[in-house]
Amino acid sequence: MRVGGNVLITRMRRSGVARSPLPDTDVVGEAFARQVEDRLRPFIKCAPDAFVHECRVVRLGEAMAEIGTPAMIGIVGLEEADSQALVAMDAVLAWHLTDLVMGGDPADPGAPVVRSFTAVDMALCRPLLAALVAAFGAALAGVLGRPVPQAFSLTGQRQGTAQVRIAPDYVDALKVRLDLTIGDGDRRGRLDLVVPLSMLDVIRAAIVRQGAADARERPNDLWRTAMRRAAATAPVALRAVIHREKMTLGAIGRLAVGTVIEIDPDAPRAVEITIAQTGTREATLARAQLGAYRGRKVVRLSEDPDPRLREHLRRALARHEPAVPAPEPPQLEGPDSAQPRTEATPSAGEV
Repeated sequence: MRVGGNVLITRMRRSGVARSPLPDTDVVGEAFARQVEDRLRPFIKCAPDAFVHECRVVRLGEAMAEIGTPAMIGIVGLEEADSQALVAMDAVLAWHLTDLVMGGDPADPGAPVVRSFTAVDMALCRPLLAALVAAFGAALAGVLGRPVPQAFSLTGQRQGTAQVRIAPDYVDALKVRLDLTIGDGDRRGRLDLVVPLSMLDVIRAAIVRQGAADARERPNDLWRTAMRRAAATAPVALRAVIHREKMTLGAIGRLAVGTVIEIDPDAPRAVEITIAQTGTREATLARAQLGAYRGRKVVRLSEDPDPRLREHLRRALARHEPAVPAPEPPQLEGPDSAQPRTEATPSAGEV
C-alpha cells in the first residue's frame, strides 16, 4: 500500500498542472494588486504602486522555492479547507514598510538592512499581513461578483519557507507575484501570494451552495426584479459643498455685490459630497478634493463612501445589480487650479 502511494505521488509530480477554478486568473492578479495599493496606503501614508509580475498556476514546491529567506511570511487559513495559503514579503519590502510605519520619510529610504526579523519586526508587520490577506479576499469577491462566504484569516507568521508546510509540494497552487514601488520609486520590494487550488475549490463550492440557498429563499418574482432594476438605475442628486459659512440675519441683510466671504485655505481639499434626506436634512457620503480636468471643474473622492450606505444598497439591490461601466478616473491638475464656490446653508436664525 505504501509503494502504491509513492507511485501515485510520483505520477502527480510529473503530470501537468491543473486549470485554476477561477474564471480569469489574470483578472485576479490585477484585482489583488489594486486592493494591495488601497489597503497599504493608510499604513505607510504614501501611494504604493503594485505591478503584477506573475500570475499563474504552478506546483506548490516550485512556488515555495522561489521565495527567498528571510521573508516576512503570513500563513492564511480558510474555514472548511484542509490546506493553507501564504503571503510573503521579501526582506527588502518588509524593511521599507516597517520603516514607513515607524514614521520614515518616503523620499529618503536609506539603505535597507537584510537580517533576521525580531519580535518587534513581526509585531509591526502583522497588521500589514492582515491587510494583505483582506486584500486577496476583496479581490476574489470582486472577480466572482459576490462576497466570499468564508473569510480568509491570518493564522501565523514565519520568516522562512523551511518553517512552513501549507500543503504537499506536488499540489497545484495559484501564484501571484507583485513588484511594489513606494513613494518616488526609491523604495521597491516583492510580494508573493501562494494559494493551493484546493482552497479556491472550497470557495467556489461555498458560492454555489449560497446561490442555491438564495434561490430557494427568494423565488423568481418578475415585478420585484423589475422594481429593483429600476431602483438601481434611478438618478440620485449629489451635491459637492466646498464651504459652509455661518452668518447672522443682519449680516445677510448687508450682503451686496463685492462682499468678500473668507473661506478656509484647505476648503478645496475637503469638499463634502452630500445627498438630500427627509425635509431639509443632508447626509455626508464622502469627502473629495477640488481640481480641474480637461478644462472643467471636477471633484475626486479622497475617501470611500460611508460603509453604511454600501451595506444598505447591497441589501436593497442584492439580486440584480446592473452592469454599469465605471467612468475613467480623472487626473486632477491640483486643488489650487479651481476657484472654490461658497455656499450658504440657512437654518433657524443663522446661515
